[in-house]
Formats: sequence, C-alpha cells, structure tokens
Amino acid sequence: MIACPKCGQSQVIPEAVGSPRSSLPDSTATYATPLPAFHPVEARKVPANCPGCGRTILIQPDQLSLKLQCSHCDTVFVLNQPQPPTIRQERADQFDFEAQAKADEGSLEGIELGGFGDQSSNIARLPYVTTSLVRGEEIVRCGRVHWAVFISPVFIILLGMIFLIVGLSLNSSRSQPDLQKVGSLLFVASCVFFCIGLLSLTSAFIYVSATELAVTTQRIIAKQGLISRRTLEMNVAKVENIQVDQTVLGRLLGFGKITVVGTGGTREPFSCIADPLAFRRAVQAQSHRG
Repeated sequence: MIACPKCGQSQVIPEAVGSPRSSLPDSTATYATPLPAFHPVEARKVPANCPGCGRTILIQPDQLSLKLQCSHCDTVFVLNQPQPPTIRQERADQFDFEAQAKADEGSLEGIELGGFGDQSSNIARLPYVTTSLVRGEEIVRCGRVHWAVFISPVFIILLGMIFLIVGLSLNSSRSQPDLQKVGSLLFVASCVFFCIGLLSLTSAFIYVSATELAVTTQRIIAKQGLISRRTLEMNVAKVENIQVDQTVLGRLLGFGKITVVGTGGTREPFSCIADPLAFRRAVQAQSHRG
C-alpha cells in the first residue's frame, strides 16, 4: 500500500506489478511512504505556500516534513525549513488593511477630519439632521462651512477702515481745499464699504449657523436657510456624482464647493465646505456599502 503523490490516497499495488520499495529511485522515495490504513482524518489536506510562485497547494498532513514539488512552477521545497517571504507576502505586509477598511466603511476614524473639530460637537450642531434620522441610521460624516466664508466681509470692512483713516487725515483744517474734497469722498466711500461689509458679515454668520450637511449610513441630509429653508434628503444609492470645485485659495486653505448630483440630473450646490474631498469619499464609501 502506497500513497499517491497527487491525491494523497492510499492504493494497494500487487507485488508482481511493481518492484520493492528499496529499488525505487531516490527522487520518488519520499512519495512512496506507506500508510498503515486509510482514514478520513489522515486524508484531510492542509494548505502550503510555495516559496517560488507564492501559490497555495494542498498536501497531506504526513508530508509536512518531506520534499514537495509545486504543481504550478515545479519548485521543490521542504516545509520544515524557513521559507523566504514571497512578493505577495511582502506587499501584504506593507499594506495597511485596517486603515483601508476604515476608509471603505466611511468611518470618521479612517478619514482625516481636517478642520471639522470633534465629532460629538459637530453632531450637536446639527439639530435638523439629528431629528431627521430614522431607526438604525447613524451619522458618518459631518460637513461644516469653512471659516474662509468670513474672508471677503472682513476684507471689505478693513478697506472701509483704511478709507476712513485716510479721509479723516485729508479732511483736517490744515489741508488744502482740494484735499479736503478728496477726504470727504473717501469718508463717504468708507461708510459705503462699512455697510457692505457688515451686511456681508451678517450673511456669512447666518450661512454658517443655518447650514447643516451630513452623510449618514443611508442618506445625504442637508438644510440651508434661517427664515426661508431649503432641505435635501437624498439616498446614497441615488447619488450619481459628488462634484468638487476648488480655487487656488480653496486648495491652500482646505475648502471648496460641493455639488450633489442625483439621478435625473438634479444638482444641489453647497459653497465653502471644509475638506470637500473627505466628504466625497464618505459618500462614495457608503454608496459602495449599499
């Protein structure tokens, strides 16, 4: 009775057909190991990795200390000797599967927040989103308006202050009549810039406080407006694309315009959103999970 080197099962061969086991060549002597009796436990195969091609082959448990030959690349090796790592194993060791899994799931731990602050504080600032959640639905990503929305109003107010200081200096009693006229014009221009700047600053404060944007495990929920309200609740499976537009300043400071494109060509824009690329990755991760 000998064991087959391919399937590993025991077979009984008459003595007249073959020669004694001592006359077999040395290269095949390891595969002619007799088995005492066939048993399902002994026929159970175990996987082994070939050091040449890295593929997995199935062998018998009693062949773990014998010379084996790969059926794919014909490499002869012994399992009880240390094997060098294959190319696939080296790539697997260098790849961070845990971080990739978190990023694929759209987890907040796997995506860099970059200016969003603490997750619990962000969720607390989204009353409309939290009240719109259904049973079993959780917030995955909180979208926040970037502080760059205040750059333009502050710049207008600073420009008005400069015009005011220059106008007051030219409108003094010691200045010539022509310079006093210029000073008066600058004073009027400073008042205009102050009014425009204050209105823009008020509008920016309202936009920041009245804008809510979040990605949940099922939908994209958004709300804009303080007195007049515009809401969006779109299933992630209905999202065709998340378009991100960033200027040079937006790329430097980390903000941009997000446009949610749904089925049928519906477009919902959201301006000056912090870290828009991470928001898009969160939406894509949830759509792949669905």
